[in-house]
Amino acid sequence: PKQELDIVQFSAPMFAVETNEGILTVDIMRIGRMIGECSFAYTTQDNSAIHGKNYLETSGSITMKDGQSTASFQVPVLKNPHFRPTLEFRVALSTPKGCILGKYLQTSRVKVMNT
Repeated sequence: PKQELDIVQFSAPMFAVETNEGILTVDIMRIGRMIGECSFAYTTQDNSAIHGKNYLETSGSITMKDGQSTASFQVPVLKNPHFRPTLEFRVALSTPKGCILGKYLQTSRVKVMNT
């Protein structure tokens, strides 16, 4: 029988963070049998929020171990005195190995609220 690959995706279509929090934790979930390792890359992408002004560009890779169902990474959020009330950037998953990306939640929006 053909083994189905686990699905890896963000835990929500949108995350929110306030600038006074200083850091956003982005949660990722793995759906399936959780047998064996699964790895993938993540990155941030500008939208109305710009890296270096509103957040720090973040990228890397995560390997989920056998039996591991959740993972996360952090994105630093910057205070900016010329900041509009709410800005957005995106987080994205790519290059899965030993798993596949969720059809709809391989990217998520991040709302950054000025506080």
